[in-house]
Parts: sequence; C-alpha cells; structure tokens
Amino acid sequence: MARDRSRMTRATSPRVAKFFSDSGLADRQVKARCSGAAVDRYGDIVMQDGIDLGPFRASPTVLWEHDTSFPIARAIWIGIENGNLTSIAQFPPLGTDDTADRIYRLIKSDIPMDVSIGFLPVEAEPIDPRDPWGGTRYLQCELLEWSFCAIGAQRDSRVIGKGLSGAGGESIASRLARAAARKDRLEGREGLMRVHDWQPPPALSPHEQLVEADRQRRAAGAAVAMAAMQWW
Repeated sequence: MARDRSRMTRATSPRVAKFFSDSGLADRQVKARCSGAAVDRYGDIVMQDGIDLGPFRASPTVLWEHDTSFPIARAIWIGIENGNLTSIAQFPPLGTDDTADRIYRLIKSDIPMDVSIGFLPVEAEPIDPRDPWGGTRYLQCELLEWSFCAIGAQRDSRVIGKGLSGAGGESIASRLARAAARKDRLEGREGLMRVHDWQPPPALSPHEQLVEADRQRRAAGAAVAMAAMQWW
C-alpha cells in the first residue's frame, strides 16, 4: 500500500470488546481503547507515554471518521489505562443532533466498533534504520482528536464498554420511571372505575333504622361527655 509521508496527522485505532452491566458507565456513554503500542496496519508504532493529552483535554471533541464537520460526542475522561490510551465519550442527549443519535444507535448495535486517533507528530524515528521505507516509531505526539470509525489503523483499538440504555438511547432508569408512571396511571384508572361502579348500600329495615339511630345517639352522647371532661 502506498504511504503518504507528507501528512502531518495520522490516525491509529483499536478492537474486541466486552460489555458488562456493572461497567460503571452512565446513559449514552461509551468507553474506548483509543490507541496502543502495537504495530499498526501502517507498520507504525505510537508510544503511549509520549502522547501529549493537554491540548485535547482543553477541547475534548470526539469525531466520526476523523471528519471535523461531524463532532458527535465529548470525551469526559481520557488517560493511559493498562498501557493503552483509553477514553470515555459522552454522547449528547437524545434529539440534540441527528448524526450523533445515528452513530450512537449503530454503536449500541455493535456497528461500528473501531476507534482511531488523529495526532500531530512531534518526535519520531524509523523502527528499522536500515529500511528507509519501513515503519515509524512516534516517540512524542500531540493528540488532536479521536474518532469512532468503520476501520481503524490499530487492530486492538475499539469500543470496550457501553452504558446501559434502551433502544434509541433511553436509559434503564428512564424506562423504569416510565413504567412506574404507567403503573400509577393504570391504578388510578382502576380506582376511578371502582368509584364509578360504586353502588349505595341496600336500604335498612324499620327495625335496623331504630338500632342505627340509637347507636348514633349513644356515640354522640359519649363524645359530648368526653369533651366536657377534657374542658374541666
């Protein structure tokens, strides 16, 4: 494959993911292994401890396919984890941006899975000084961005965790709240139906009416006596 060495930026990327319900990720968050020290598909190596994250942290925009016209998320955390550059992307709320929603739905469906970084080389050397057309080892570089993409440069850089959420990005908490509200509505409707279906008790016989009147008179007298005792 022909290599364009005039480029000032390169993209590298990662793969193979496991998803856990206890990942600790919130709704619409995606964790990615963005880069590693293995030889990539270009034959190059990016030294992970030489990546300058400062400028990126000042503007942590996550892109789609390294296209600056398609920012889709924000990196809320980035750092070296287990020797690999790792980051957590927070997608905007559902409905904020159609492109972000579409990419998030694809990622939730495991399409795509690869991740790639764009960086500015600062210090580099040939991996094999005897091979002028061989790969490059990037000792120092400045991270410009990282992207979700269809095919990344690195074979082991990709999505490694996703926040729990339902179809279309609705969180489980939201789904539970919606289910609880629906249950309340159903119970309220059933209560109204019981009220509408209420029927007055059957009429009392003359004897039962006398007994009830006597009971009420005794209760009223007891209440008056109790009130008088409290007053004294």
